[in-house]
Amino acid sequence: MNAAFQLRPSVWVKPRGNWGKGSVELVQLASDQEPSDNIAAFWAPSSPPATGQALDVEYELQWATADPSPPELGRVLATRIGRTSGKPPNLRFVVEFGGDAVEKLGAAERPAATVEYGDGAVAVARDLFKNPINQTWRLVIEIVEPRQAVNLRAFLGRGDRKITETWNFTWQP
Repeated sequence: MNAAFQLRPSVWVKPRGNWGKGSVELVQLASDQEPSDNIAAFWAPSSPPATGQALDVEYELQWATADPSPPELGRVLATRIGRTSGKPPNLRFVVEFGGDAVEKLGAAERPAATVEYGDGAVAVARDLFKNPINQTWRLVIEIVEPRQAVNLRAFLGRGDRKITETWNFTWQP
């Protein structure tokens, strides 16, 4: 069965008003069925409301079949995964960032790569370089192959601002 996820619309959530400090949590539920909708996201305030206290939030949902992200924000074009030839081999993730925000930067204007390694991930190496063939920026991350699921996150920035979306990946052994 082919669920044709690439043909389904995406939803862009635009917060309205002041939500306070917090984060969006992405959850991937275990599933052995392709058509199962096993991805969920929710808002987690830094200070949860007390029992019985309401949490009022306002947001707008934008449904789209095209990428609704701002054009000045770079995006992840591809993720490639392999193993190194060492003994034992490490896992290597190659993340390709593209879009106007990053492709217009020359090799001398190298952005900063921020990589977050989840619990159980042991960093070995990382590198960021300009791909002269297609003008994208390629981030290479190597970790010791874990025996449990680990989360990885990465984005590119300049100064104190992000210039790409955040790449999120859960490695399942």
